[in-house]
Amino acid sequence: MSGIEREEEEQRYHDAGRLTRRHLTDAVLHTPIRQLPHHDPVCVPDSASVLDAVRLMQERRICAVAVVDRTGRLVGIFTERDVLSKVAGKPGDPARTPVSTQMTANPVALRGTNEIGFALNKMCLGGYRHLPLVDDTGKPVGMLSMRDVAHFLVEFFPEDIVNLPSSPASAADADGG
Repeated sequence: MSGIEREEEEQRYHDAGRLTRRHLTDAVLHTPIRQLPHHDPVCVPDSASVLDAVRLMQERRICAVAVVDRTGRLVGIFTERDVLSKVAGKPGDPARTPVSTQMTANPVALRGTNEIGFALNKMCLGGYRHLPLVDDTGKPVGMLSMRDVAHFLVEFFPEDIVNLPSSPASAADADGG
């Protein structure tokens, strides 16, 4: 999300006419994922190089790409965490290293019919910030991020979020990621 998009989003939240309280109930957690805003998947073939995958992530300003086989089925996910833990500072040439050797193979993937509560549970317990969404054939149809879930849940108590006091001391300690 660009700085301008972020500012526009913040303005929408600050627009008093749009702040309406919704009720967070059990039913919300049973809402199918397909009803959440999520991102279209950005895919790379499993034969792509690590360098190509990283460049695509940089160009699109995203933190994860779905890795697909020649039939378009999901075989892995390659994230910024993989870059930091498996690529950066390690021997090897990212331009000659296949992304398939550095990705997380056989990632947890969800379907649009899975419930938000289920997705949130998977993300929290597994430590996942991104989960691919696949169709019935295993082809990526979306990428759900923890941010997508958080934005959805914030709609249930916007005044509480917008009116939080700033805390410069705690912001200085945050890792920003």
